[in-house]
Amino acid sequence: MSFSTVLICVALPSELRVLKALCSGVRSKHIRFRFLLTGVWNYTTMYTLSEYLSENTLPDCILNIWVCGKKEASLSGVLQVCRIKNLTNDREDLVPIYTKMYPLVSIANSEKVVTAIADLLEETLVDMESYAISLIASKKRIPYAILKIPFDTISPGSKHVSIEDLQKTMEVLDMEYVTEKLLQFFEKNPKRASTLDLEKYRDFFRFTHAEFEQFRVLTNKFIALWIDFPSFFEHYKNLPKDKFLEKMRQQKKT
Repeated sequence: MSFSTVLICVALPSELRVLKALCSGVRSKHIRFRFLLTGVWNYTTMYTLSEYLSENTLPDCILNIWVCGKKEASLSGVLQVCRIKNLTNDREDLVPIYTKMYPLVSIANSEKVVTAIADLLEETLVDMESYAISLIASKKRIPYAILKIPFDTISPGSKHVSIEDLQKTMEVLDMEYVTEKLLQFFEKNPKRASTLDLEKYRDFFRFTHAEFEQFRVLTNKFIALWIDFPSFFEHYKNLPKDKFLEKMRQQKKT
């Protein structure tokens, strides 16, 4: 098995130092970690992550790890986000669970520091960057996971946190375990379908513009379901192009 690249995105330098230290102890030779300091807030994160991905080889996975605010002081441990509620535009984003690592939770996403529990509505957790990570990773068709560690309880003092306490809180993260779960995912699934040369298939079938648009949209399903498209193509490439597209519509994860 060759190695896979995981891009770890964090908001603060203090978080970055902790994560680098935790990753340095990981023994696997099949994972290469890269690190990106995105900064705080959605717009900053969108810019830094987009710029990084445009200038570097795309990773096999994006892993977003950092602390978050919590409504109840008893919330603790590492949690995995499956839903994001953007408090600014009232939009909901469902996060695909490529591999389940920790208990699944919903989180609120805010463009400002939340100091009043009422601002969270029905949510119990809040952060300021997850919506941007989900948006950019989805658009780039890169598998991703968002892990949150509840840290500061929402209050008028939420703007002031102890860096020492923050670092201590993050140390509950077991990167050996996270790496093991990622390796299981990579072993069961082919490399990202987003590396497909779609032009090659257009030339092979001589798709019209409309047919090629259908084909392009259908490949997104293969990416989301992690279906090995090159093998699918080899199996059905002798079909007429309309029948091939129909087979793509019918294909399900085996």
